Amino acid sequence: MFRRTQLRMRTAINRAIQRARGMIRLPRRIEGIPVAITQPFKEHNLIKLLRHSSPDITLLREDTVIDRDPLVYPHKYFLRVHLVETVHGQRTFKTLEVVAKVLGSIPAGNLEKRNIRIKVEKEVMIYSNVLQTFDQYQTTWIFVDHKYSDLFPVCYGSALSLQNQDAQKADPSAAILLQNLGPLGFQKFREPCSYGVAKLIIKRLALLHATPIAMYMHLGSRRLSRSQNRLTTRTNFEPRNALAELKKICLVITPDSDMYRYIGVVDCHLQRYANNTHGDYVAEVRSWTTISHSKCSIRNIMYKPPDHNGPAKVKFLDAGYMQFDSCASDLAFFMLTSMASEVLEDHFDDLVSSYYIELSRLMSLAYIDLEEHTYESFLTEFENRVMCNIGAILSEIGHLHFDKNEGLQNIMGMSYRAKIDFIIRFMVRKNWIKI
Repeated sequence: MFRRTQLRMRTAINRAIQRARGMIRLPRRIEGIPVAITQPFKEHNLIKLLRHSSPDITLLREDTVIDRDPLVYPHKYFLRVHLVETVHGQRTFKTLEVVAKVLGSIPAGNLEKRNIRIKVEKEVMIYSNVLQTFDQYQTTWIFVDHKYSDLFPVCYGSALSLQNQDAQKADPSAAILLQNLGPLGFQKFREPCSYGVAKLIIKRLALLHATPIAMYMHLGSRRLSRSQNRLTTRTNFEPRNALAELKKICLVITPDSDMYRYIGVVDCHLQRYANNTHGDYVAEVRSWTTISHSKCSIRNIMYKPPDHNGPAKVKFLDAGYMQFDSCASDLAFFMLTSMASEVLEDHFDDLVSSYYIELSRLMSLAYIDLEEHTYESFLTEFENRVMCNIGAILSEIGHLHFDKNEGLQNIMGMSYRAKIDFIIRFMVRKNWIKI
């Protein structure tokens, strides 16, 4: 009897201790509900990054608004940073809304480890060097209405190594602080682009591409090439991912479909993409080579509608994908992944022409006139780059629209099955996919 009572008391005490521990622990992550982490930069030294842009900043406080799943790399935090900046003896208090990406220590078993590091290294390089270089160059242009850096979020600071700025390789403290566009009225896309929005994005793409071409033409009349520097380093699309994409497409292009005879060609394009040989499908035309975004879809673009403060704006995200490639690759990738079906069907020629006209206008502002930059030459380049990027395009459609089940649910305003069926038929009609 006494032993039973003693056992019950011990059990009750243990349960009470467990309940108390549960009360003082951080709450467990519930899917879909972010958990705030207090001062995530305590280890990553936020102030060193911020002082890249101003040496006279003092950090008062950082508040984490949202953090993302800690198993996703790079780690991403949405911060509200409170600062005081001293300029000419005057102290100014500021609050910055910041998206912070921290590389962190990636587990050895993570199959995407190499790709994650390459992306962070390239993004730091773009924000540390490339944007400022092109902004300075654009001051020689006449009547240019947007700076190159206007196409991206503001960078408040970045580093490959917070301890050693000359490090050649990213270490666990690599990080980048970007402007949080949400509080400024920018929105992520929830559906494919309308004609008006697509035309605005295409005009900004022309600026993104014309600036590098023009600058390198002025530097001793040299043209860009994919073999030139670290921006040629590509993130890999693994062969296992190609098989997964083919399985998704086979939900749509089944043996009883009239498109089934093209499934082998589709598989071939996915394999080229997986083996990183898709860019070699046709020879490089260096007069069209630029620094492209490389993953230019509505997944990596934010849009601000026009309001009383000014016209509509777009910003390109994830600069870590950027690389030397044909300007036509970005245009093809955007048009075939991100526009509403009726816009692509009804306005295809018009939008390709709009891009070429804007690119030519911008090149003329930079006093560049190339005889080979004809519309006919660009159309040929565009079609060649579509055929190079069919695997990449189909993979991106999976990222945008697949519901991780049967592909029937509307994601981003359209079901995966409807989008894949339309795009493959469109490519067949254009003779880009052929047996």
